[in-house]
Amino acid sequence: MRDLIQNKFQGIKHKWFYLPVKSKDFQKIIDLLTQKINQGDITVKESIDLISAFKKTEKMWLKLLTVKGRSKLYCECLLTTKNNTKIKTALSCESVLSSELMMSTPKSLKLFDIVKDKSEWKKVDSFIDPITYPPVEEELTECGYFLYKAFLKEKENNKDLYESELYTKYWSK
Repeated sequence: MRDLIQNKFQGIKHKWFYLPVKSKDFQKIIDLLTQKINQGDITVKESIDLISAFKKTEKMWLKLLTVKGRSKLYCECLLTTKNNTKIKTALSCESVLSSELMMSTPKSLKLFDIVKDKSEWKKVDSFIDPITYPPVEEELTECGYFLYKAFLKEKENNKDLYESELYTKYWSK
């Protein structure tokens, strides 16, 4: 079994792998995170963010550290949060063998960045929109808001250009 796992990860610099959220190991990870919260090793927010990211991608990601044991083999794996909190866990060798390999690390694949819905962002700066209705938060996504704000600032900085006769002749129609 040890040789099979070593062959699976042979030639791979990092040993990250995916396991499906619907596997029995996912419940073990949730139990482990609950235990680590009670011990004070991880914050509740970190744990919730990690589980949310797992559920959003429908996969959980772990890093294989080593295979341990003689008669009862198990894999020691590492669970890492967005804030780089590391938690060691033990998984069965069968789970690791049946897992899907990752092509890179979770941070480089941006797996921790949960895509927010349109309604989840809030305007937190002091920018005042000249259009009062409808509110900018309802009409634009967060990215669209920043583009709109940048356009209005550019327009303000180049007021002479936008008010020139040549500009209004060609672009105001």
